[in-house]
Amino acid sequence: MTKMPNQGTGGKKTPRPCRVFRPLRAIRLNCVDCSGSTKTVLWCPCDGIHSPRCHLWPYRFGCRPETVAERFGPLLVTPGSMPGSEVSEDDLPAGLESAAAYLAERQQTGNGNGGPGR
Repeated sequence: MTKMPNQGTGGKKTPRPCRVFRPLRAIRLNCVDCSGSTKTVLWCPCDGIHSPRCHLWPYRFGCRPETVAERFGPLLVTPGSMPGSEVSEDDLPAGLESAAAYLAERQQTGNGNGGPGR
């Protein structure tokens, strides 16, 4: 006789264990859930300058801010370097490399929003 699911437990479903994520992965998943898409996470305005500060903002990529700064440059994790509401999200690049290049070009041309050293 084949054992049916939930047989022997009185017909009650056994609860599934929660998935446990590492902290940085959990932050990344939280940010994607909060913003709705990975592109929106990349251009998240919650840096404390364009909207209220979220303490998870520097970790939104799922790794340490220092790692992002080493790989792609510091602008992706620098509050104030993100474009404000004057730029449509549809006009912004989607990948980390292209986003870092966009921010570097924007800073060189003087179209940045200022930043800590304004």
